[in-house]
Amino acid sequence: MIGHIGTLGVNPSLYPNLAYDTLTSFDYVAALGLVPNLLVVHPTLPFKTVQDLIDYARTNPNKLNYATAGSGSAADIAMAAFNVAAKTQMVAVPYRGTAPALTDLLAGQVQLTITGATAVLQHVQAGTLRALGVTTLKRIRVAPDIPAIAETLPGFEASQWYGVVMPAHTPAPILKRLEQEIRKIMHMPEVLARLETEGVELREVTPEELRAHVAKEIPRWKAVVEAAKINAAQ
Repeated sequence: MIGHIGTLGVNPSLYPNLAYDTLTSFDYVAALGLVPNLLVVHPTLPFKTVQDLIDYARTNPNKLNYATAGSGSAADIAMAAFNVAAKTQMVAVPYRGTAPALTDLLAGQVQLTITGATAVLQHVQAGTLRALGVTTLKRIRVAPDIPAIAETLPGFEASQWYGVVMPAHTPAPILKRLEQEIRKIMHMPEVLARLETEGVELREVTPEELRAHVAKEIPRWKAVVEAAKINAAQ
């Protein structure tokens, strides 16, 4: 399975009766990559910086609407984390997926979102969306002119990450072989070129380091879910 921030990091806090345990039900094989999220707004809005957005949102609570791919989605969680960090109140508008959410954002039906660079970078480059910040701690190579949100909110980080897992107790030789083959594939020139184009950052970590990362993510996102009162059943 390809696990990610949702299935492995956030779901334990969203679903009390989850059918699997993130840390014991799987053997971790290999990290794939990190997808930076971009905070983007409709270009008709006056905000040019993250601080502009924060200042307006603080003085106008619940006046801005942000699109998400559904309650509990990566965009929903990232925007909730932003609201908590920035001490702002903005209204979530859940859609059935990223595509319809972006359609309404591009049309100006909602004002902003945080979602993966792979989905919105082309719109930023075309000028149909304005990027205020990236959710990695530092600026990304594919778009170095976009500031990190952490430059305004120190320590803010809310990017998507992906990794391969297998059922717990998979024989070690199988795990090792799969890890080796995945690493070969991820370093193929054509794969690296595609990752670069999509804004994906390759992650070079061991299976043990990937599991440790997930173990740290679970309590971090639990705090956001509880603070924002996110209900995946909405």
